[in-house]
Amino acid sequence: MHSTRPLLIGLLCFLLLVVTKMSWAQSQSIPPIPEEPSDTQLVDEDVNIATGFYVRDYAVGGSRTVNYRTARQIVNVLHNEFENTVVETLAAPLFYWFDRDGTGQFSMWIEAQGTGCVCDVRPYADSSLTVAPRLP
Repeated sequence: MHSTRPLLIGLLCFLLLVVTKMSWAQSQSIPPIPEEPSDTQLVDEDVNIATGFYVRDYAVGGSRTVNYRTARQIVNVLHNEFENTVVETLAAPLFYWFDRDGTGQFSMWIEAQGTGCVCDVRPYADSSLTVAPRLP
């Protein structure tokens, strides 16, 4: 009489491997934060030469308060013919903040490759940050 135990164990291991692989593939295809919103959702922006960042605040998902922020690194500061300050930034944000639940608790992400794709963002170390939401 043949034992079905090894066959059953092999089948369970195979199923566990398939489910784990499918779960991993699904998690890799879903970005952890939404894409950078369009200008229609832009609430505020700030050019801060002292910190070297151009920060953009958005209200996404029907929210009326800021729940998404990006920061692009300033690479050049110029003055135009009217003596206004003009900055050049990297094309893509370096930092992203997202308040998924609308609680004022933002998670912080970094995208160091400069691709502008949120598929490349990684959580920023020690990113627990509570920010009072600004009304538009």
